[in-house]
Amino acid sequence: MIRDMNFVRELLDEIAKGKERGVFHKEDAPEKTILSLDNKENYHLEILRQAGLIDWYEKPAYRNSGQLYDNIRLTWEGQEYYALTKNFDVWMQVEAHLKTCGLRVEEVSFEMLKDLATQKLRQTIGLK
Repeated sequence: MIRDMNFVRELLDEIAKGKERGVFHKEDAPEKTILSLDNKENYHLEILRQAGLIDWYEKPAYRNSGQLYDNIRLTWEGQEYYALTKNFDVWMQVEAHLKTCGLRVEEVSFEMLKDLATQKLRQTIGLK
């Protein structure tokens, strides 16, 4: 599976805003337990954790053929990346810039995406 950076942006936005995808409700389950039955979502949550952008308190437990994520949250690095990419106009500038180079966001390294998003955000707020 190839990472989908638009989906990553969507996941980070939902995590930052406290929105939960597929909440698992059970009396003995923690309040913010997320049950994911989606392989794409599981893959992206795992690589976001590997990149240090998100974390959760407990190791994931399997239940009902899904994966549970307890108390999922953005890390400091996740907050930093989210701050760079949460603005839709900035993100569209990043995608447009890459398109002029014949590239998609999935074809560029994470570090290059961060650098480009930083450049576009700096331009947007009048810094050079």
